[in-house]
Amino acid sequence: MHQLICRVLICVIGCLNAADHVLAQTYPSRPIRMLVGFPAGGPIDLQARLLSRKLTEHLKQPVVVENRPGADAVIATELAARAAPDGHTVILVSVGFATTASFHAKLPYDPLKDLVPVAQTATLPLALIVHPSVPAQSLQELIAFAKSRPGELNYGSGGIGSSNHLGAEYLAKAAGILMTHVPYKGAAPAMEDLLAGRIHVLLAPISNALPHIRSGKVRALGVSTLGRSAAAPEVPAISEVVKGFDVSLWSGVLAPAGTPKAVVDQLSEAIIRALAEPDVRDTLLRNDMEPVVAADAVSFGAYIRGEFQKWADLTRGLNLPRP
Repeated sequence: MHQLICRVLICVIGCLNAADHVLAQTYPSRPIRMLVGFPAGGPIDLQARLLSRKLTEHLKQPVVVENRPGADAVIATELAARAAPDGHTVILVSVGFATTASFHAKLPYDPLKDLVPVAQTATLPLALIVHPSVPAQSLQELIAFAKSRPGELNYGSGGIGSSNHLGAEYLAKAAGILMTHVPYKGAAPAMEDLLAGRIHVLLAPISNALPHIRSGKVRALGVSTLGRSAAAPEVPAISEVVKGFDVSLWSGVLAPAGTPKAVVDQLSEAIIRALAEPDVRDTLLRNDMEPVVAADAVSFGAYIRGEFQKWADLTRGLNLPRP
């Protein structure tokens, strides 16, 4: 009986593998929808439109970008999670895919079970910037000042649970300092108040911060990625002072769970090829995004799991309101 069951299982697995192989040979058989949980014009949308053009060339089927903004990208992510797992619907997500899950009490999908990684696409560093009135010329001096006056420095964010809120809390915890959080309804008003001197510190996307850094309106003390940014190589990485600090606005492509591995691999290969093309790479770099050209499904999956763990560990101690 045991041998019969084993033969049946081997037969079933063989049939499934054969079906996946056939599907991969015929994939894609119709246009591919690439969901984006943000409005047109932002960095994720820019990436999606670059990739859609290249993937259309590589896969010989139109790849159509569909913007479904709202609810911290939960609307678009649920659509992707509920789509048919055949590779004809994918979603380009940002770091919010992990941070949103860390402070939402309940999501209409399981982010680690209902979606599978395909490939990472890019990273966008955050810049740690301060108003010129802050008496700190370096991150070391900022930490020393904050330790001497706990809670006196305040920092802005785009809202509770936003990447710059959680990133600043991560920095404060790692550096052993206390700062006061001032949440805003979006990153733009936070930047306005930093420029006006109403707040002291802000972690802002480097693309938004650079014009103000160059003009001298704010002072840059660090970038949030493990290494220095190509956009501002003169600014040290925060990790040079706070070991292991890594908070980037990463992005990548996911597909519905159950999408055949052969299809995921085909998509992953096409995305990596697209990111390696000079025009795609140059466009991303001009917009202060750094392409990730070797993060296939396996390595991207490991990276995502690490991000979920990092933000879950942090938010457990913050007593954040749970939407």
